Amino acid sequence: MAYFSTSASFGAFSSDVTDNGTYYDNFLSSIELLPNDIRRDFELMKELDRESLELNKELMSLEIKYITNLKKKVVAAVSQEKSNIEDDQENKVILLISYLLAHLLTITRT
Repeated sequence: MAYFSTSASFGAFSSDVTDNGTYYDNFLSSIELLPNDIRRDFELMKELDRESLELNKELMSLEIKYITNLKKKVVAAVSQEKSNIEDDQENKVILLISYLLAHLLTITRT
């Protein structure tokens, strides 16, 4: 004799997946008969879950803004450093040319 029927439905644990609600919503509706304090705790968990999802979305948005801003700062710093290096190289070339010209002038005078 079988103790459990394979076609039995156990509220939120129903084998019917085609309904429009989620398992969690089905579970919450199935706990309506539980004592008030347990029901209140489940409702609190549901609300905390909603809040954490909203905060997670906000955090992701802030992370994207931070990373974008950081990339801009890095690009600007690299660009500035590149410009400084190019200026230094130009100054070195000018210094070398002036040194060579001065050396050539001293050689031709002698």
